Amino acid sequence: MLASDLEPALHTLVQALAGPRALPAGGAAGVVAIAMGTALGKKVLAFSPDLPTELRPLAGQLDELLQQLLPEFAADCDAFEALLAAFALDRADGGRSAAIQRAWQTATAAPERVATLAGKVEALLQACSGKCNANLAGDLAAARELVRAGQQIAVANAAENARHLHG
Repeated sequence: MLASDLEPALHTLVQALAGPRALPAGGAAGVVAIAMGTALGKKVLAFSPDLPTELRPLAGQLDELLQQLLPEFAADCDAFEALLAAFALDRADGGRSAAIQRAWQTATAAPERVATLAGKVEALLQACSGKCNANLAGDLAAARELVRAGQQIAVANAAENARHLHG
């Protein structure tokens, strides 16, 4: 696949993030960063034929984590959308407060899951440091930075959302 084949997808994502709609937002961007870092880490492993035996299963583990992570993009967007819907309820609605609290719980749980997945990915990538194809050390460093950035976003989002929880 050529870079020019991927460029339209990148433009679509960037336009969605910059666009006038509320979604996707920061949490989804964090998921993208972690997913990109995870995928880049998989590539580093794939191009490291002399990988020590104990590290060979890491590519499969990264793939499993990536498969768990990818649906979190939509989950983050869905959680935020549910929060917006709860706030849009009529203030006279007796269930509005409870709906808002449920939405804050969901909006807190989503980035907490993402942060946990990112921590697992980072641990696997850290285990690769100095043991993969030396020509790809920069790619491995980029992978780790992407994952750490996404994790920081998720942790910050979870903490911000948790501030709104009662009880």
